[in-house]
Amino acid sequence: VWRDSAVEYTQGALTYLDSADNFAREPYLAEFLDKDNGETVAIATVHITYGDGRSDRTPEIRDLAGIWNWMHEVYPSSDRLITVDFNMPPTDPSWKPLREAGARPAITDGATTLSETDGVYSSLYDNFWFDPDALDIGSAGIVRFPQMLGIDHVTARDIVSDHAPIYLSTGDAEPGFSDVQT
Repeated sequence: VWRDSAVEYTQGALTYLDSADNFAREPYLAEFLDKDNGETVAIATVHITYGDGRSDRTPEIRDLAGIWNWMHEVYPSSDRLITVDFNMPPTDPSWKPLREAGARPAITDGATTLSETDGVYSSLYDNFWFDPDALDIGSAGIVRFPQMLGIDHVTARDIVSDHAPIYLSTGDAEPGFSDVQT
């Protein structure tokens, strides 16, 4: 989701050609233009397999460094973001290859997975990974949607999602909503 008044989708999106079959769900990439300053950003969405445990998730997390490099090949003049559900906290050692490639998590505190207990969140699995030397992140955080909608976590998990949405803004842009954790 993006604000049409501020950001424009630039051209055809791409699915990562995973010839080695490393990803259960291939990453998807698109480029967007900031209408105010003319800068572009390439965004890849991924959904890392959950599997039976950490060992099932680790190979895909480690392969994200290859996605990071591929993004630069596809859109060489764009800043890069990899986002969505990683099923692994940003503190896990499996992130080492992506960190060595220069990426950092935008959200380092809090949690994005709704537990079945109202107001309790666990696991910081959803995030944005970006190059802090290239992209000026104004704010990033977690949208506490059950509180915004006035529903309990069990209902939220049943009819919406067990993941709280995350947001990221660049420069001095504000997210424009409340009930967020930054």
